[in-house]
Amino acid sequence: MKPPIQHTLLALALLSTLNLQPSTVFAAPLGTAFTYQGRLTDGAYPGQIAYYTTNAMAFRVGGTDSMMLLNASGLYVHGTFVSSSDRNEKEHFQPVSAQKVLDRVAALPISRWTYKLSPDIEHIGPMAQDFYAAFNVGPDDKHITTIDEGGVALAAIQGLNQKLNEKDAEIQDLKARLEKLEQLLDAKNGGGQ
Repeated sequence: MKPPIQHTLLALALLSTLNLQPSTVFAAPLGTAFTYQGRLTDGAYPGQIAYYTTNAMAFRVGGTDSMMLLNASGLYVHGTFVSSSDRNEKEHFQPVSAQKVLDRVAALPISRWTYKLSPDIEHIGPMAQDFYAAFNVGPDDKHITTIDEGGVALAAIQGLNQKLNEKDAEIQDLKARLEKLEQLLDAKNGGGQ
């Protein structure tokens, strides 16, 4: 029995990311480890790379700890999840109004919730439909990518910083006006005599 096509594509994508080549054992029965021939680019971490069952798929590079585990609860990464953000990989740049992003974040419904498949694990965050309606980014209104969520958060922080700078300038102006009023009152009352 071959693995489901989604699992095969995911495993191939991850093997490709690690610069590995899957062996002919790749389309093995459920519960069998995928193996690879060779090593990572830097020559480190020999050993099996992945195994899958009916409920989970794990990726391991050397040792016994899984580097990644994909199951009904989600994708667990032991280490850092890295998204490409190289300017040379991007196009169609457009400026973003940090203030508008902040306003939309402030209006975005945020709730505590659980996934139906993982009712014991709580999360806090927006619904993809609301996020997509507010920002129109990402693949669709059913998913929120980490790069979009991070970009929205950074733009909102910039918008908040702009507001703080405006408030600071307003406070400095009010302080200067207050000082002038105090000087006028002091002069009117005889200079404090």
